[in-house]
Amino acid sequence: MSRATDLAERLEKAFATGADTFAELFTPDAVQHHPFFPEPMVGRAAIAQLEATMFGGFSDVRLEVRRVIEEGDVACLETDITAVNTSDLTMPDGTTIPATGRPVHIAAAMVVTLDGDGRITEAHRYEDGLGFLRQLGLA
Repeated sequence: MSRATDLAERLEKAFATGADTFAELFTPDAVQHHPFFPEPMVGRAAIAQLEATMFGGFSDVRLEVRRVIEEGDVACLETDITAVNTSDLTMPDGTTIPATGRPVHIAAAMVVTLDGDGRITEAHRYEDGLGFLRQLGLA
């Protein structure tokens, strides 16, 4: 099994478990670029903390990896994420959005650099933020 295929399986399990398990997929000094956050998340602890705000706002969170492409230490994972907004969302600027109770579906991609153990050293996530907000009835 390739490092990227192994990561895909671990990613699916991590999303079902929560932010801390997701952050364990990263090296301690990893960097994650995410379209919902204005600045990159630097370090596993920061990734766990900021992702907890998103995980905390949703239940029934599931991620399915649709496709994996790997070349050297770089992998691209095409994913589908589904969840239900059952709790208030704290946005990066500190504002709170009340829970809508609505389901969301997000088609996303992650381009990651992996270390020799298959942990993420850098991640670039690509998601449709406007589509996400529309599904919540916020845009």
